[in-house]
Amino acid sequence: MPVIRVGQGMITSVVFMDATGAVWPITAYTLGDPQAFNVTWDKAGGVLMIQGQKLYAQTNMGVQLEGMEIPVMLSLMIGQTQWDYLDYVRVTQSQLMEKGQIRAVAEAPAYLNDLLMGLPPKGSRALQVSGGSAQAWTYQGNYLLLTRATLLSPAWKSQMSAGGTDPYHAYVLPKSPVLMLSNQGEVQSVTVSEESDNA
Repeated sequence: MPVIRVGQGMITSVVFMDATGAVWPITAYTLGDPQAFNVTWDKAGGVLMIQGQKLYAQTNMGVQLEGMEIPVMLSLMIGQTQWDYLDYVRVTQSQLMEKGQIRAVAEAPAYLNDLLMGLPPKGSRALQVSGGSAQAWTYQGNYLLLTRATLLSPAWKSQMSAGGTDPYHAYVLPKSPVLMLSNQGEVQSVTVSEESDNA
């Protein structure tokens, strides 16, 4: 079970995502010890906010995601030397639509494979990136992104990864001046500017 470290009187946000990186809506949850943990949920999205009520406590939690028959189980702990302010729980499958059909994922274009090898497509233009560890290009009306981090926002159009235990990720995404990345548990706000050097 994923372990969520919570602090007394502090709020930890837990975001549920599918294999494509999209937020997965929650339909219900069950908390083992409601006296030790306070959970806030807007009854619509895929984010839980958990607050510790005691100095030390441990319990588990079952979260039901839309379209899944089996709940996702979490372990909650209060009293660790450090606590998590934001956790991402990624489920290794795509979401089920309301009609029971698996959500289609766009096939990644071949040039993403070249990008993973450090070769941006011909005709692309390099962009200035600040605030995180990533490279970006503009190409065919979209942005291309190469990074070891996980793209959280905006939602990407297609994606390809390679590199073993610490892979690189290549993304095609709509043009956006600000990108949100998750890098080893740290959320980074990355600024992209088209006022760039040559590709």
